[in-house]
Amino acid sequence: MPSMFNMFLHRLRPLFHLDRPAVESDDVIRLQHYTVFLLLGIPTMVAFGLYNLWIGHYLLCLFVLASAVGLSVGRYLLERTHHHHRVYRINTLLYAGLLVYMVGLGGVEGSKCLWMYTFPLISFFLLGRTEGVCWSVGILFLAVTIFYLPHGYAYADAFKVRFVLTYLIVSAITYWFEHFRHRYRQEMASRQRLLEEEKRLLNQQVEERLRAEQEKEAVIAQLQQALEEVRTLQGMVPICIHCKKIRDDVGFWQKIEQYIEARTEARFSHGLCPSCAKRLYPDLALWGKDS
Repeated sequence: MPSMFNMFLHRLRPLFHLDRPAVESDDVIRLQHYTVFLLLGIPTMVAFGLYNLWIGHYLLCLFVLASAVGLSVGRYLLERTHHHHRVYRINTLLYAGLLVYMVGLGGVEGSKCLWMYTFPLISFFLLGRTEGVCWSVGILFLAVTIFYLPHGYAYADAFKVRFVLTYLIVSAITYWFEHFRHRYRQEMASRQRLLEEEKRLLNQQVEERLRAEQEKEAVIAQLQQALEEVRTLQGMVPICIHCKKIRDDVGFWQKIEQYIEARTEARFSHGLCPSCAKRLYPDLALWGKDS
C-alpha cells in the first residue's frame, strides 16, 4: 500500500507542481487552484450533466457539459500559452453563464441556486482579489435580477434575503482567505530574497576563502620546491685521508663526487689544476708555459 500511494503521489506531482520552491508565483498558485477545480469539478459536472440528460433537461445538460469541456480545454491551453488570465476569464465566464441559467431554473425549492456559493472561490482564487470582487458582485447582481423577473422561478422573499446575505458572507470569507494568502506569500517572498542574499554573501566568502587556500597551497608548493633545490649537506662526513672516499650512512665507501651528487643538486665536471698538471705532465705543463 505505501508503494502504491507513493506512485500515485508521484503522478500527481506534475499537476500540483509539488516540486516547486516553497515561495511560488501567483501563476503557479492559480494553476494549482485550477487543477483542484478540474479534479473536483469535472466528475461532478459529468455526473450532473448525465443526470439532467436522463431526466430530459437537455439545455442544462448542454451547459454543464460545455463547462466541463471548457475546464479540460483550459487546462490544456494553460500548459501551452502564457496568457493564463485569458483562459481563467473564459472559463469563469462559462461557469458564470451556467450558474445564471441554473438560478433561472430554480430547481426543487431553489436548490440549483445554491451552486452560486462556489463562484466566489473560483473568481477570487483564479482572478485575484480586485477582479474577484467585480465578478462575484456582478453575478450576484444578475442573480438578484433573475429573482424579480416576472416569468422566472418564484423564489420566496425569505430565501432571497438569506441567499444574498450568505452569499456576501461566503464572498467576504473568500476575499479574506485570498488577502491573507497574498500577504503571506509576499512575506515569504521577502524572506526568501533575504535568504538568497545571505546565501550569495556566504558563497562569496567561501569562494574567497577557497581562493586564499589555493594561493596558500601554491606558495607552500613553491617553498617546498625551493627547499629541495637548495638542499645542503650537514653534520660530520667521514672521509678517507688517503683516497678521499666518503663513507655513507650504511657503511659503503663512495667517491666524493658520487656522494655529493646523490645528496645535492650539484654535478661534477673533471679537469686538472695547474699543480697536478705540472706534477703529472711536466712536459705538457712546460710546453703550455712556453707557448
